[in-house]
Amino acid sequence: MPDSACSSLPAAAVSADWLLDTLPSGLLVLDEEGRIRRLNQQAATWWGLPAGQLVGQLIADAPAAALPPELHAALRQLPQEAPTASATYFLPQHQQWLSLVSQRQQAYCVVHWQPVAPPAQEPAALPSEAAFSANLTAYQTFFQAIDEGFCVIEMLLDHQSRPIDYRFLSTNSVFERQTGLQNVVGRCVSELAPSLEQHWFDTYGHVALTGEPLRFEQRAAELHRWFNVLAFRVGEPAQRYVAVLFRDDTARKRAEDALRQSEEHFRVVANLVPDLLWTNAPQGATDWCNQRWLEYTGQTLEEVLGYGWTNVIHPDDREQSHRQFQAAVDAGRPLYLEHRIRSASGEYRWFQVRVIPFTQQQGQILQWVGAATDVHERRLVAEAIAEHKLQLERQVAERTQALEESQELLRSVFEASVNSVSVLKAVRDTQNEIIDFEYVLSNQISRLYNNGANDPGTSYTSVHPGIRQTVLFQRFQEVVESGQRVDVELFYGHEDINQWFRVIAVKLQDGLVVMAENITDRRTYEQEQAYSLQLLQQAEEVSLMGSWEYHLAEQRMQWSAGMHRLYHWASGNNPVTPLIYLKYAVPESYAAAEKLVEQLLAGSTGLDETLRLRLNGGEKTIRVKAILVADAEGQPARLVGMDVDISERQQLEQENLRLRLTQQQGLFAAVQQAREVERRRVAEGLHNGVGQILYATKLRLEQLSPHIRHLTPDAGVAYRESSQLLGEAIRQIRDLSHELVPHILESFGLSTAFLDICHKLSSPRLRLDCRSMLADAQHKLSGALQLALYRMAQELAQNIVKHAPGATQALVRLEATAEEILLRAEDNGGGFISDPSQSTGLGLRSIRNQVALLGGTMTVGVSELGGARVQLHIPLTSLPIL
Repeated sequence: MPDSACSSLPAAAVSADWLLDTLPSGLLVLDEEGRIRRLNQQAATWWGLPAGQLVGQLIADAPAAALPPELHAALRQLPQEAPTASATYFLPQHQQWLSLVSQRQQAYCVVHWQPVAPPAQEPAALPSEAAFSANLTAYQTFFQAIDEGFCVIEMLLDHQSRPIDYRFLSTNSVFERQTGLQNVVGRCVSELAPSLEQHWFDTYGHVALTGEPLRFEQRAAELHRWFNVLAFRVGEPAQRYVAVLFRDDTARKRAEDALRQSEEHFRVVANLVPDLLWTNAPQGATDWCNQRWLEYTGQTLEEVLGYGWTNVIHPDDREQSHRQFQAAVDAGRPLYLEHRIRSASGEYRWFQVRVIPFTQQQGQILQWVGAATDVHERRLVAEAIAEHKLQLERQVAERTQALEESQELLRSVFEASVNSVSVLKAVRDTQNEIIDFEYVLSNQISRLYNNGANDPGTSYTSVHPGIRQTVLFQRFQEVVESGQRVDVELFYGHEDINQWFRVIAVKLQDGLVVMAENITDRRTYEQEQAYSLQLLQQAEEVSLMGSWEYHLAEQRMQWSAGMHRLYHWASGNNPVTPLIYLKYAVPESYAAAEKLVEQLLAGSTGLDETLRLRLNGGEKTIRVKAILVADAEGQPARLVGMDVDISERQQLEQENLRLRLTQQQGLFAAVQQAREVERRRVAEGLHNGVGQILYATKLRLEQLSPHIRHLTPDAGVAYRESSQLLGEAIRQIRDLSHELVPHILESFGLSTAFLDICHKLSSPRLRLDCRSMLADAQHKLSGALQLALYRMAQELAQNIVKHAPGATQALVRLEATAEEILLRAEDNGGGFISDPSQSTGLGLRSIRNQVALLGGTMTVGVSELGGARVQLHIPLTSLPIL
């Protein structure tokens, strides 16, 4: 690979070294001379020689052993020139294809051998279906000898040729060790691994149905394993046999994950420590440093590598430090020294340097690890001590006791608390009574709270004059006198502080150590929480509702007081569980209750169900709704839910629905009555008015008959035609008046009137087949409903006669069930020319409006006869006034 793509050795080489030998891939490390410095166990296995025999040899002198000539030649070229791209090689002895990838850095070249799938153009990469089918026994003998799992399966498909299962036909001896499954031959995988993921069936089904071989890597969750799989079809396509060659890669996956975590852990730790860290190659060249080195010195990684680190050493220390380091490298011994290192701002600070070698078991040095600790202040203190040694010796005796007291004070301060800490000394009057305290020592947080006003020697009551108005001053006195520890929470409302504090006081000599923790946020939260709980309890009581929590991990349900009131369940009874919904559910709601319990136990999101429950001797409608709450790590933790009694609301909704239906049907009855009155008026006018006039005209014309006949022949013809036209007009007016007022409906009932419609409208060209299947239901229908059904059947039949082009056959059916009346009309005409739902014609629109007022539905479509079909569904249960 190009040098720009190479990187240095992993920063976690020291802590992750033991992981290298567990990797299923090979790793080879060469120094700049081409000498083998590191070889993991997998690489040595593929090479065919022990790692100890190869480490330290020049790559050019290393024997080929089990390596093929082309791979051996490629490795020997690495010290001079890295390959421009990864290459693939085949190890005959191990029957394994490998890809060779190298990464170069100033001091090292790391070669990575990765197992790969066989190249697509290689005949041996994927067994052909024909070859495998021709000699399956020979292949099974071969697969019994390899160290990979092998099996032949038969795919099982459903009636739509979708894979649903597969049966094991044969396996090799390694199958059980690779999968953990035993005695599988002749058994289906659904029996052995019921929760196996669907993608296994889909993948093998694709191979069986298409003959396309597939290589893939996938995890089987139920088996807790990762598999590298090659699947190809064998036998005849109709047999749906698939051969599966696989390898358990679980260990490699875990090792790779562990290596990544170890390296990441090392990087994080190395960049968090305050020390400057680095590593050197066996000959001494620096090949890595941590982020702290770069931040402190201002150097880039490129500037540090090699011996660039010497550029930031103080000129007076540089030559000696470099000489001592090189001597330690040549001797292979640790190095300890102190020198000054320049910071990015130009300041030189003293550092204590430690460099130790990291060796193999054979004692060969793999790398050097160094650390530099900032000891500048200590060094300055040491110099100051040296300069003032004579003065300090005279003061040692006087300061020893003070130093011991200070150390005791400091230990007490830090043992007391990590919050605001102050050491106070009692101030006594002449009667030895405590009248005040003065500050002896305060930590940084205490000075921040008091704005720096609590310097040593300052009166405590001068900083906090309001302390005397609280119980604290008296409690402080008691601590000093009795030695009893005080731990109290109180609100301090003086000196514009107005905060809640937890105060702990411990006796120290003739004073005390005081720790003050600001707990305002906690107390505010507790008060708000208590107020919110009170509001919730009031809301539950007013709104007939209750709240609950279900903890998924503990499978524990917790009710509020509102829930106990809602379910009349005493709080002292046995613990509640989700099964309580099944206990109280009425039979009609039991299925919904089972679904609710199943969702609740599974921690489902969006839970919302309405149940009818038998509570306290009556029935209630309860709506149950819940949301899923996650924990700090984002994992489902608990369900928070609410049960609301919606019985009254549901009753009001049903009452409103009944009222609307009553109003709607009353409107229908009024409209229908008005129409019938108008029809009777029109029928009477036609019959008694126009009909009588036409009849009188016909009589008058007959009186003129003797005189007209002796006139011209044309006059005789005109006379006969006029007489026929008047007779036809009189007949049509009589029929129309009878249609407007259905006397047959009033006299003989709906079934007879229904059959009369088809009898009157049938013709030689169009035969109408009407059938009434009302049976006893006709006597249960009100007169208003019978009239409405008659009018709609009449309208549908007339529409067929007038608007069904080319129709020669039609049928009209009237049927009744316990729940509804069905009126159906069909023909074999040309059907609807446009969308009937968008029709603006009076016929269908009038019928649709009537059906809507009756609370029914109308559907239109294509008839089985080939023409149009119209179906009317009129519910009987919603027609109280009809």
